Amino acid sequence: MRLVTIDRPPGGRTGAIIGDDILDLGMASEIVPIARWIPPSMIEIILAGDDGLDIVRKVVRAVEHADEATKARLRQSGALIPYSGTKLRIPVQSRLIISHGRAYADHNSEMGAEQDRGKTPGGFVKTNGAVIATGEAIVLPPRFPDQIDWEGEISVVFGRDCHNVPRDKAMDYVWGWTILNDVSPRNHIPIVRKTGNLGLIVLAKQAATMAPLGPAITAIDEIPDWRGLHMQTRVNGELMQECWTKDMLWPVPELIEYFSSWYRFQPGDVLTLGTPGGSGVNRDPPIFLKPGDVVTVAVDKIGVLENHVVVAG
Repeated sequence: MRLVTIDRPPGGRTGAIIGDDILDLGMASEIVPIARWIPPSMIEIILAGDDGLDIVRKVVRAVEHADEATKARLRQSGALIPYSGTKLRIPVQSRLIISHGRAYADHNSEMGAEQDRGKTPGGFVKTNGAVIATGEAIVLPPRFPDQIDWEGEISVVFGRDCHNVPRDKAMDYVWGWTILNDVSPRNHIPIVRKTGNLGLIVLAKQAATMAPLGPAITAIDEIPDWRGLHMQTRVNGELMQECWTKDMLWPVPELIEYFSSWYRFQPGDVLTLGTPGGSGVNRDPPIFLKPGDVVTVAVDKIGVLENHVVVAG
């Protein structure tokens, strides 16, 4: 089950992807009366826990198995709308987004940061001001517009308060999976390597529109094994990154254990799982995003996060 936030007033409405359509969950009450319970926001559904998710499942299954006449009524009422062409918002308003920075050996190697398995993970905060939805524009920052790079990252969404959680219990705190593109200015890399001032990298990653998120959240029971996720990042249709989560240096439960020892994750918060090799800065010659480019990050069973690039107006 893949859930999205539809761009409908006043503050967006939660929907479920059904085939090529999106079901506005709250509007399905004409055939599934229990749908009246479903709140309009994703965070409220997450806070409702397993019981809330069970109600959503019942509504989705009822519509999936409805006859064509019933689906036609749902389309006429606006409850069932085409996925293509429907504007989405970010799937959930997160209080905290932590981006893991050293996930795959090939990316560490290309960035000159080889590490062995004995070191600890690294990460940083992505602020809410950087987050945009699928379909929205990545705006090249006026201060450093010429070296903007892509970093596709599979991510977990927490469903419970998560702090000091042991690895053997970690996946119990995950509500679902989503995608984040950790768009990254690279102008500061030479300065950082010369001076060791890592703060410049962290500052650059907070720039507006540098964190596309979405398009959907896939419930954890749809993808119970973190090892089987497959991601591809493309720029203008050309494959730039590809990975399987089974190749991560740290298993997902270990990452949750580590980062939850520092941070208190709350429902709706996001932890990204890092990016593989294939970013633009390390190509010969380097490739950076320019106006008109389209970046897609696709993950099986989650969806395609797609954003175009524009220059600041």
